[in-house]
Amino acid sequence: ALCGSYNDAASVIAYLSAGSVAAFVEQMNAEAKRVGAASTLYTNPTGLFDPSMVTTAADTALIARQAWGNELYMTIVSADAYTIPATNVSDTRYFTNRNALVSDTAGQYYNGWCRGMNAGMIDESKTGVGGWCVVTVWERDGASNQAIVMEGADAATAGDVIPAYRYINRLLSWAKGNYGYRSVFTEGQVVDTRPVAMTGTSKSQTQLCVPGNVSLYLPLEANLKELTYTCVLEGDGLTAPLSAGQRVGTVTVSYQGEIVGIAPLTVNETFSRNGFLDSMEQFKAYLMSRAFIATVVFFILILCLYLRLTTGPGRRYGVKSTRRRASYR
Repeated sequence: ALCGSYNDAASVIAYLSAGSVAAFVEQMNAEAKRVGAASTLYTNPTGLFDPSMVTTAADTALIARQAWGNELYMTIVSADAYTIPATNVSDTRYFTNRNALVSDTAGQYYNGWCRGMNAGMIDESKTGVGGWCVVTVWERDGASNQAIVMEGADAATAGDVIPAYRYINRLLSWAKGNYGYRSVFTEGQVVDTRPVAMTGTSKSQTQLCVPGNVSLYLPLEANLKELTYTCVLEGDGLTAPLSAGQRVGTVTVSYQGEIVGIAPLTVNETFSRNGFLDSMEQFKAYLMSRAFIATVVFFILILCLYLRLTTGPGRRYGVKSTRRRASYR
């Protein structure tokens, strides 16, 4: 099903995993919705043409990104060939991966840096074009790219029967020539300065540093001065005690409005906590604690009970009042 794109095998897997093809299609659509493929609607698990079934290159990229994270799937779809051993009812069977990027080892489409993922074709489409669709992952020199071609159906040149593969290799060649890893931070580089509380000094500050070298995958022509940085602390602020090298937050790097990387932030010096301020902070915490509130409530109840018992008719704070009798002569 995965290497050879056999429709009967795909239908069998759908039945075995979900109980029916229809139930499996429901799961397909639910998963597409979960990953954000809002323009996708599946009606079958094979990819055979159905005027109601639609998707886009962008949605396919989102779905492929999820599959990319499944190493078992990637191992299967990256196999160039597979042998099914003989059984008591059949001889040994051999087949090659339908994706020529990984199986056409002696031909014009093979790309040794590609892993999977899938290739197929239809004669019809909603646009009336049809043609080959190819999805692959290209991993080289620490960089990874997804490449997707849909409806790759222009006129084939001599010996070029599947132009979609030529398009994929062009895309990957363009990516290699235009993108690469660029050094953004060096080890110990200062990114920001923030105040530190509870040190006993009103102007205590520390520098926030990146603990190691950081390189990001960017256009080779990108002006690094256009990068923007956003520092986010893990709490409301920095509070002593702090140890040199302690992680306290992250720095997010953006290029032209898109986040391209996140790196940890550490402090570059040690700060001790002021003893008096620490005691005051603990006292403040006690005043706000449930124990203190319960103590106050208990005291108020006891006071009310005492006043109730010691005051009343003929009593004034526990002293019996006396009346002077008037004498008349």
